[in-house]
Amino acid sequence: MDIDFKKLAPWNWFKNEQQEQQTASSLPVQRNDLPAASGPVSPILQLHREIDRLFDDAFRGFGFPALNMPQWPSDWSGMLKPALDIQETDKQYKIALEVPGVEEKDIQITLDNDVLMVRGEKRQEQEKKDKSKFERNLNIILEILKQEPENCDYLGYLGDTYSSDGKNEEARDAYKKAVAAMPEKLGVYDQRSSYTYTNLLRVSQCLNAPETEVEAIYKEAVEKLPKEPDFDCVMGDWYWRKGQYEKAVQMYELAIAKLETYGTVNRGIITTSMLIQMYECLGEGCRRLGDYQKAVRYCVIVLNTDHKDMNALLTLIKCFTESNVSAEEVFQFLGKIYDYSDIKDKVILLRVAMAIGRKDLEWMFRGILLPQEREEFDAAMETAQSGAPLS
Repeated sequence: MDIDFKKLAPWNWFKNEQQEQQTASSLPVQRNDLPAASGPVSPILQLHREIDRLFDDAFRGFGFPALNMPQWPSDWSGMLKPALDIQETDKQYKIALEVPGVEEKDIQITLDNDVLMVRGEKRQEQEKKDKSKFERNLNIILEILKQEPENCDYLGYLGDTYSSDGKNEEARDAYKKAVAAMPEKLGVYDQRSSYTYTNLLRVSQCLNAPETEVEAIYKEAVEKLPKEPDFDCVMGDWYWRKGQYEKAVQMYELAIAKLETYGTVNRGIITTSMLIQMYECLGEGCRRLGDYQKAVRYCVIVLNTDHKDMNALLTLIKCFTESNVSAEEVFQFLGKIYDYSDIKDKVILLRVAMAIGRKDLEWMFRGILLPQEREEFDAAMETAQSGAPLS
């Protein structure tokens, strides 16, 4: 399929295409920059580590297989990662650790065969507090429901309480009772009823309810509250996880259209929080469905909001690759989004080109590195391949 670059130019989006203007606005979502690695790390190596984290997030998000590429030394995600500072003198090493939330008595330091081991345990008091809160909330709600057994709001609160404790079957029963007790006509801004339907959809999906049952709940929810985008968003996420990309794309597009048409007053909480993720999935979903024109547009929307978004960048270059767009055209196109004088942008693009095997793009992005930058980049890649520690 040929791609019309005129229509895709970021500075000329959707011009003369009125029917698609809804997706042209800037997204009201920004991702925070990733935290800098602790310890003395050279800027190029630190940048590589950051890009690896972005890659990891991208593949987890779309369920892609891991890339066969060098991995940078890192801690396990389940471990504490204290900030570390090491100073060396002629006679000693001075090591400073920051371990917020860990008391000194819970830290063990051992030295064995020239290996210094620091162990710490972070006490989890929150679980006890959450359990106490759950029991207190449950008792209050049950007491009210004794007096008003058909109170749809409190039946919804009961479902929320069970759901927050992981009791999905009890939550589903409570939500179903709440739905049955709702009046025939709901108010336009009935947020509580919206929550009830949204959460009923979610717990039903978690319990692997039949597709017909979930879709029947969705249909009823839309009939009662037609302006609520969260129903479409939750269904889109469910279809996406099931690999039903065409349905997922339809639901995500419907959620975004409702959000832009009806606003966010007492509605669209989930849709707003997932906006970036939905655009990423729309780009990847359209790519998988072969609609490259649309896929590229969605990717560009994301990248103009956060040009370090690896999901969108990987999808974008895959679209160009699969539709046989030349390296020169890709290079020119990406130059409208990325700053070719910025070392971070250059390294991100070069790493992505290497990751997906685009030798022609790899050559072009290497060509815009300054000689010193190229030396440092190659040294960093050699470090990654050898498995040597960062320094």
